Amino acid sequence: MPDGSQRLEATFKCRKLSAYFGDRKIVREVDLDIADRKVTAFMGPSGCGKSTILRTLNRMHESAPDARVEGSVLFSGHELYARGVDPVDVRARIGMVFQKPNPFPKTIFDNVAFAPRLLGLARTRSDLERRVEEALVNVGLWTEVKDRLKDSALGLSGGQQQRLVIARAIAAEPAALLLDEPCSALDPASTARIEELIASLARRLSVVVVTHSLAQARRIADAIAFFHNGEMVEFGPPGQLFEAPSDPRVKDYLVGRTG
Repeated sequence: MPDGSQRLEATFKCRKLSAYFGDRKIVREVDLDIADRKVTAFMGPSGCGKSTILRTLNRMHESAPDARVEGSVLFSGHELYARGVDPVDVRARIGMVFQKPNPFPKTIFDNVAFAPRLLGLARTRSDLERRVEEALVNVGLWTEVKDRLKDSALGLSGGQQQRLVIARAIAAEPAALLLDEPCSALDPASTARIEELIASLARRLSVVVVTHSLAQARRIADAIAFFHNGEMVEFGPPGQLFEAPSDPRVKDYLVGRTG
């Protein structure tokens, strides 16, 4: 994995990518290119494998019991599943945020400081404080919490917690960020703020988002990958997929016949 000292083009290239739970094949021979500094959305009916393939992109899938992966995932030209590649290093360079906000039961400051401390990114206390402030500014949370940094993160609202978790992820200076339905538990105002944040992050990161919301995909995505029964059946810009999908399974989903 690149160490981040020199930024490489942060693209994913998946080839014949399959994912299993035991003998069950959840994702089937996916070939997919994900562009740098763009927002790519994964869509499809419930249980189609979109969250599973998201988790293969930073080797989170294999952390589940009886889970395994076949095929290839290149990230910035490096094979993520090559022998000797440390999954912990992969997850540091490719951050992930889940559907339900999961702040640590620590202070707001310590949540964001966790990765810089763990990875040795901050040499001094002032450097650590600068990194925490910068991450909170980047997610639009600094003015709301700057006088509460010693308070528990669990006291924040749901929308604030989700932005805090994203701040925690980007404090590790990742080259890509994976978001698994980050707005599904949020109110419309919080959703709008997260979407604005995603657009801002995509100016410097590869961002991949799993979403059930057709409207959200239209608003935020540069490209959409549509999955059905573990297969990627269509990939392209939102206008093409929403206005003239080529696969009937996509058409059925868009008009509500499946979901």
